[in-house]
Amino acid sequence: MSISTIKAFTIVELIVVIAIISLLASISIPIYMKYQNKAKVASYALPMVKACAYDAAGLCQEINISSSTTLSLNGLKNCESTIVFGGSLTINISGSVTCDSSGYVSDGTISGKLDSIEEYKASCYLNAKGIECSVK
Repeated sequence: MSISTIKAFTIVELIVVIAIISLLASISIPIYMKYQNKAKVASYALPMVKACAYDAAGLCQEINISSSTTLSLNGLKNCESTIVFGGSLTINISGSVTCDSSGYVSDGTISGKLDSIEEYKASCYLNAKGIECSVK
């Protein structure tokens, strides 16, 4: 007569595996949440901020001026705070957005922030190189 052996995991081995999985999850979930928030800002806030910057550039091209002039972006539709799919979007314009005699816009920053996400914001910088937009 032969006694067959039963092959199975012990409770200690199962507890060790569960501990390893818990450790990996505790590290990866906050990183995933950061990427998710940054993607929301890039998807919902950045297009609106870019639209405001392009509206400012378009306004600068439309008006014919002989010397540098400071633009007022208050009347532009895309430069107003609004509700987007990701939440309430607040658009801020800082610096003096100027339009030079050749029709180029510069010297300003347009930023947008979703009310539900504190750590990231979308920004467009208007400078001599053109319009540079990013999420930081």
